[in-house]
Amino acid sequence: RTKTMWYLMFAGTSSSFIVTALMFLQVSLFASKGLSAELAATVFTVIAPLSLIGAFVGGILVERVTNRYLLIFGQIGLVAAMLWTFLVSNTIEAIIYGGMLGFSSGFLMTVNSVIWPNYYGRQYLGSIRGIATTVTIAAAALGPFPFAFLTELMDSYGKTVAVFLVLPALCIVASALAVKPVLGEEFATKSAAEIEA
Repeated sequence: RTKTMWYLMFAGTSSSFIVTALMFLQVSLFASKGLSAELAATVFTVIAPLSLIGAFVGGILVERVTNRYLLIFGQIGLVAAMLWTFLVSNTIEAIIYGGMLGFSSGFLMTVNSVIWPNYYGRQYLGSIRGIATTVTIAAAALGPFPFAFLTELMDSYGKTVAVFLVLPALCIVASALAVKPVLGEEFATKSAAEIEA
């Protein structure tokens, strides 16, 4: 019953949707740039550890920085990774792309998990996270299909990435609007002074 919940659920879709789509189609994305399947596989070995680092950094910051600002930062990182796909033409640029994608996805994964109890407390966390996680998993499951469909339709990965840049851009707006709600006694976990933080 709060607008913030809907903003947060929407903001949580971009990472699942975009990262899953890009990773599923990474071999063909690289092939379209004249890069080998072997390099595409190598980049996966960069994505994983950078995702762990992103999750670790997100975990440190989420207790020190206003959570919605961290969501915005993570979305900007995802936009940067998407834009970097236009520049990828060699091994170093491909590795940088993998690092950016991995870091932003790990960072957002942690922030998206912690923001719910920070905003709504723990009493109803199961039902709240149940809904939010369903939406996130649905976004991840659907991600590769429209991405692949548009790529085939327009015969261009670049045009498809440009179209899907709209999603994290809108999620940045949703994150900015996701101010911590002022809730009733049953939800209260922090003092009034901390509500806006």
